[in-house]
Amino acid sequence: MGEAASRPGDYHEPQLPKHVFEVRLSIYTFDLTGVSLLNSLGSNVTGAYHSGLVVAGEEWSFGGHDETGQSGVYNCTPEMNPEYQFYDRIVMGRVRGSLQQVQDVIFQLGRADEWTGPRYQLFENNCNHFCSDLCWALLRRRPPDWINRTAEKCARQNRLKHSKEQGIRLALASYKARLGGHFESNSSEGHKVFQDRLRAIHFRKEGRSKAEIAQLLGRSEQFVAKWWQKEEREIPRPWGVHEYMSKELGSKTATSGALLAADSATSTATWWRDVELRRRYACDPAIYEELLTNTEWKSSAARTRDFSTGASHVKYDKEGKMKLQGNQGPVQEDCNSLLQARAPVVQHTVVEQQEIVWKIAKDINYTLQIFSIVPTFGADGNYIALLHDFDPVLANYTDEYALYCSDASGLHKTQLRVYGKETGIRLSLILKCDWPEEQSELENFEVFLENDEGKVLGKVSVNHNKPSAKHQSVACVRDIFALQEASETLAYKHFVEWLEFHLYHGMDHFFVYTFGTVDDVYEEILKPYLLAGAATRIHFKTRPDFHRLRHYWSMTDCLYRSKNHATWVMPSVDQDEYFRVTGPSELFGDTSVPQNYFRTVWDAIVRHEGKRMEDIHSISFDLYRFDNSPSNQLSISSTMREDDIQTAPFVRGHGKLGFPKYVYNVKNVDAVYVHWVHSWKHGTQHIHLSPKLGVANHYRKPFDDPWGGPLIQTNVSDFALQSEVAALEEALATRFQCDPSKFLEHLYHQTIAPDPPNSDDYIKPRKIGWRPPFWPRSTP
Repeated sequence: MGEAASRPGDYHEPQLPKHVFEVRLSIYTFDLTGVSLLNSLGSNVTGAYHSGLVVAGEEWSFGGHDETGQSGVYNCTPEMNPEYQFYDRIVMGRVRGSLQQVQDVIFQLGRADEWTGPRYQLFENNCNHFCSDLCWALLRRRPPDWINRTAEKCARQNRLKHSKEQGIRLALASYKARLGGHFESNSSEGHKVFQDRLRAIHFRKEGRSKAEIAQLLGRSEQFVAKWWQKEEREIPRPWGVHEYMSKELGSKTATSGALLAADSATSTATWWRDVELRRRYACDPAIYEELLTNTEWKSSAARTRDFSTGASHVKYDKEGKMKLQGNQGPVQEDCNSLLQARAPVVQHTVVEQQEIVWKIAKDINYTLQIFSIVPTFGADGNYIALLHDFDPVLANYTDEYALYCSDASGLHKTQLRVYGKETGIRLSLILKCDWPEEQSELENFEVFLENDEGKVLGKVSVNHNKPSAKHQSVACVRDIFALQEASETLAYKHFVEWLEFHLYHGMDHFFVYTFGTVDDVYEEILKPYLLAGAATRIHFKTRPDFHRLRHYWSMTDCLYRSKNHATWVMPSVDQDEYFRVTGPSELFGDTSVPQNYFRTVWDAIVRHEGKRMEDIHSISFDLYRFDNSPSNQLSISSTMREDDIQTAPFVRGHGKLGFPKYVYNVKNVDAVYVHWVHSWKHGTQHIHLSPKLGVANHYRKPFDDPWGGPLIQTNVSDFALQSEVAALEEALATRFQCDPSKFLEHLYHQTIAPDPPNSDDYIKPRKIGWRPPFWPRSTP
């Protein structure tokens, strides 16, 4: 950094449309505790900064005070905070919404407990942290990292120091428990009971009464009476509680190479740490010194082995509940995952097809192919979903015979629930295996299938990659290599601008699907979204030739990954289609559309129709086809469209039903195929949205209608999304650090080779008269 790049107050905001506000960051300098401290932090630290976020003519920031329960959030004149010296400004983007809506976001964040004055910490919870969260709430993006780098480095040093002290304290407390009979740490319920028994003995030796001891322990007097008169050696240790560390136990050298000196508390702590932590890992132990107290610990499932078969399975008690081990381990099991605790977590799941082969009749073997397995646990059900392409053999078999599933122990054997054949459409089959909720923390599962005679047919297995958060709306991004265009030169360009549009408008998360081999260009443009936590990548090792099969796999897998973790899922809106609200007054009671409308619009539609959430399984909407934009411009800059909604020949003559796209109410949908729901909760309904309330812009170069219709004519001007071009260009420039027009031009020329000529991808859908099997034929 050099001298200040700007002067306070010399900036003039551009003229913006009504209900559009610029958001920018004001950056100030101040002396933390003197130059000597900054120098001690390393040469890559260049200064300490204060920041405030400017929106709607006011600058908002966060500071500390001693008044309990009072917010530390305050506002001042932009770039004129008298406590600091103005340094520079960064325009972060633009937010769409009324002044009241913008202020509601600020006030809601400012009232949170995290931002009360006493919670302010110079390094751990400061003004830069607040501005980062407020910027994310408004724009779904964060300021540059360098602004808070000094505080983050100081905080890291503090955490390292605290972790070392905490490690020694816990080790000494455990060591003293053996010598003095007093425990100060708990690990699991079994440990806690054991510790409270020993503490009862210790307090009795201190001369405390039975009633006093019961109060101190939070136990009943009957519990105290049973144990307090015993000696420590008489207390039974639960499984997993070992003899405590002393310098006489075993070797005098720790596994790290540290020598144990006599009467050395530090050496004893080193020994304890080696035994309890380092023996499980083979990488830099300094990681654990820092993360010891910041790691989530849990008891793993107790397992045993069947010596006749060698199979390992979970242990259960007499009531059928899963047993837990007495000891605990970190939730994150390896060095790489622990390192990610200090960095953004990149969600990446690899999916492999699995098969089970069994004899369904004399001399007839059947192969059950499972393309994905998804465990899900929560209020909407606890089960493992086995996802399968529709197969009439399996459908007929499950009509006549029952299939059962269980784990290796067979103690919670249950009948498979089959979905996808109840409507008569029969495009896919979903097999749900109910699973005990207490096993939701397991990291992998083995599912055994049995027939109704109790014969084991085979097993499948899956790792349990739990979603990191719950969301209101998620979107499924299908294989971009399968767009229905003869030349897929637009795939990369469409991909990045589509993601930015939906982030800008409040989409919480994306499940991005890839198949087989993925090229370097796609890896690079996807990476920033994964690092930001905005997307999770699901990669299928197998790539089916038929693009609709890839589409179906993606949509079905996405639906079940959203179960218990999202309210609405948008599964089939392609990367050249942009949903927009056309009737804000009817849906929101305001003439303006909230910028983050994807968080509220689906609920608003349900209310507008006079329905309840539990009554609806899906919402569909129509599309207008637009011209493609020039290669160096965003799709939404195009303003010419066809005069009526997009239609397909097999629905013409049955009213203007169009060729709609869908969003699903996750809890009420069980099976889908491409765009359509074909298995849903009994009694629920579908809503088709009027174009007067909402519609999608479909940016596609005019071409002969693949459904057999005439040449598409784009002869109507429509400027609905053009006002958002600047905001999306800024978003792309910020994320990829480049000129957006040059970036888009570059992506346009990164051609994706279409599927080979012998593929079905561009043949079946383009045959005249092709239609989904459940749609009615056209009227002659």
